[in-house]
Amino acid sequence: MNERHLEEQRAEESEEGNLNTDDEEREDEDSDIAMIELADIQEDVSYRRLLCMAHSLQLVIKKACIRYDNLLVKVRQIVSRIRNSSMAVEKLKRKTGKVLLSDNSTRWHSTYRMAERITEISDAVNEVLTEQKMDTLVSECTRLSEMCELLKPFAIQTHKLQTNSQSI
Repeated sequence: MNERHLEEQRAEESEEGNLNTDDEEREDEDSDIAMIELADIQEDVSYRRLLCMAHSLQLVIKKACIRYDNLLVKVRQIVSRIRNSSMAVEKLKRKTGKVLLSDNSTRWHSTYRMAERITEISDAVNEVLTEQKMDTLVSECTRLSEMCELLKPFAIQTHKLQTNSQSI
């Protein structure tokens, strides 16, 4: 009786195995059909991968800003020194009600915002730097303003491109 029971179980298992392979074959056929349909669509509709417009714009800006590299290094050093001095930060806050902003590589228009802020309150910044016996930005203010004027339209467009409302 045990042998007969074992034979019945084996027969059931082999039938299940056949059913599983049939299901797998159907899935393979379905995926083959889907691939053929996709290939047909690709032939009919030409498409290209679209690059992120904001990122592309920032790559161009970085190349254009090479002319201002030395100036930006000096501005970053000044911003860092002032932000690290609680006395200097307090003096700026009292005189202007604002603090200096630093830039970073992940915020695309942060360099513009840093330069804009430092030109906006340049008189107070130069006073604080003089009091602290640090190098001032008096001679570079014109160049920094020029850079801000150059970057402003790009900063505006980058800001627009980063919103959720933009769509192709």
